[in-house]
Parts: sequence; C-alpha cells; structure tokens
Amino acid sequence: MKTNNTPVSKTAIKENLLRLLNKKDLLDITVRELCHVSGVNRSTFYRHYDNIIDPLEEICDDILNKIIETSSSSYKEPQNALKNVTDSLYFFKEHDEYDSLFRSGSFALEILSRKMEQLIDRNNDLKSSPYGTYLAKYLLSGSYKIILDWVNGSRKESVEELSAILMRLTSATVKAF
Repeated sequence: MKTNNTPVSKTAIKENLLRLLNKKDLLDITVRELCHVSGVNRSTFYRHYDNIIDPLEEICDDILNKIIETSSSSYKEPQNALKNVTDSLYFFKEHDEYDSLFRSGSFALEILSRKMEQLIDRNNDLKSSPYGTYLAKYLLSGSYKIILDWVNGSRKESVEELSAILMRLTSATVKAF
C-alpha cells in the first residue's frame, strides 16, 4: 500500500467504497467506478493505493484502531475479554456505516477477520496451547457468524446480551482444551 497522504481524497475513496459494498461484492467494484463515485481521478487513487483491496485494508485497520482507542480496558489482559467484546459490539452498533463489511460476501470479511486474528495473536496467550492457533480461528469464525446474524437481524439482542452469549460460548470452548 502506498503511503502518500491526502486525507480528503482518501476519506472519499474509503467512504464510497463502503457505500458500494452495500450494493455489490468487492470483486465487482472497479477502480474506475470507485473513482467516479468518489469524485477523484484514477491518478489520485493510484497515488494513494495500488489496488482496490488497499483502501479496504486501511478501513479495517482504522476500525480496529478505533475499537482499541475507545475500549476502556486493555486487550492484553484476558480478564478484560467480556469488556472488550462489549466495547467492540457497541462500536459496531454506533457505527452502522461499517455494516457493509459484514453483509458483503466478499474479501472484505476475510480482511477484517485476518486483522482481528492478528490482534488476537498479539494480545493473548492462546498460541502457547498446542491447538491455540486453530482455537483462535474457530472462535473468531463462530463469533463472526453470530455477529453477522445480529447485524442482519436488526440487532434484537442488546449488546450486553450478545456479549454474554459470545463469552459463554468462548469460555466453554476454551475450557474444553
């Protein structure tokens, strides 16, 4: 990813990419189309990014950084897991502009999942377990599906209820190992 930084055009590109993801899969969005709806030239796009995936990666990085910044507890301490899940769910509840990442059946989900995996790997000791890497992926995949259903189901459960459900399932799974 290129690093030249013109905030206005990068912001327009990222915001419009999210809007387009509400309508179509990432693989169906072209740089030309994204530039058109963003009101930027293709040369401007390529000044900032190498391909259509780069702004999506940046969006996912932005999301995780915002979640960490707004969290009232450390992601490094296992005893904060419930609070971290709750903070993350509140973030997504308050920022429905990111719902397209969950609804999109595209590479967007893969990028967000990979970024979450990296965060988990950096901030827990599951990897010391013989099955730690697999367990983290399993838990992340299951949690994602539950959150996806929550996002698509008009968020029937409160954030606290969903956090409790996720933590109970996670705790039971981790205890099994």
